[in-house]
Amino acid sequence: MMSDRHGEMGFMEAMVCTIAVCIVLNAFIAFSVTGSIPEDSPLGSFDAESVRIDFSDGIGIDDEYLTAFMISEDLFGISASVTVPYFASDPTVVSVGESRGLLCRDSFILMIEYENGRHVPLIMEVSAYS
Repeated sequence: MMSDRHGEMGFMEAMVCTIAVCIVLNAFIAFSVTGSIPEDSPLGSFDAESVRIDFSDGIGIDDEYLTAFMISEDLFGISASVTVPYFASDPTVVSVGESRGLLCRDSFILMIEYENGRHVPLIMEVSAYS
């Protein structure tokens, strides 16, 4: 860096210093954040098609698979929210266990056979507390 006779840097030198500081700070933040993200999700082995959904009287969710999955993955709790577009305005929610700890969410889109052989899209949002 060269300074003039008054001891001040020029515009170009000031911009180079600013860019260097910004690059170093961005690299520091990127490495700090990537170290804090959990590498594997507790919902990585969740099979959304194994959850039984009943349409006989509204939308019903069987919590048998959710309970077995919660025990096998050693989770504090798990909840599933099912929404069928244009079928019901409010989602149906089933919760098992406690809702405390680290929250991990995932969404699944399934095609469910309804009545008369019709296939209906279903949106399932699963939250796991580990």
